[in-house]
Amino acid sequence: MSLIDFSVVQEQRDEVLATLSKLQSDKRKLLEELDRHKDCDPEVMEQMKEDVPVAREATNRWTGAKCAVLDVTIQCFIVV
Repeated sequence: MSLIDFSVVQEQRDEVLATLSKLQSDKRKLLEELDRHKDCDPEVMEQMKEDVPVAREATNRWTGAKCAVLDVTIQCFIVV
């Protein structure tokens, strides 16, 4: 029957936990950096290029409808 030196096991465990903590911290930092550069991703940029015309059309519809309502309102309430 062999004896286990628990102090050695505890030291190894502490080393592994310290390494794990450092690696998790490094991973978190790298993910934050990657998130900062997300807008430069070619796929994201391509999606933004596709979304711009749709947003522009929606804006034009909204402002066009608003102007049409304003014109009708002015014509109805202003007697020349």
